[in-house]
Amino acid sequence: MQDLNEDEIQKEINELKKNIPDYKPISAQGRLEICATCPSNTDIGQGVRVCTDCGCLLALKVRFPFTSCPLGKW
Repeated sequence: MQDLNEDEIQKEINELKKNIPDYKPISAQGRLEICATCPSNTDIGQGVRVCTDCGCLLALKVRFPFTSCPLGKW
């Protein structure tokens, strides 16, 4: 896995958001709040969190309206 700093991660998120016409930060925040209580939510360093069930970067995955939690939590 490539080490990214916080600025690089935010830049990638901003680029992805440009391509999502119905991006909804409130729903993304709600998803993150659900993930915060999940034991599959793991910090892999530098504040980057992944889901150990699907391997996704949570800061990105929660922002895509067509994604879902592999455990059915959202």
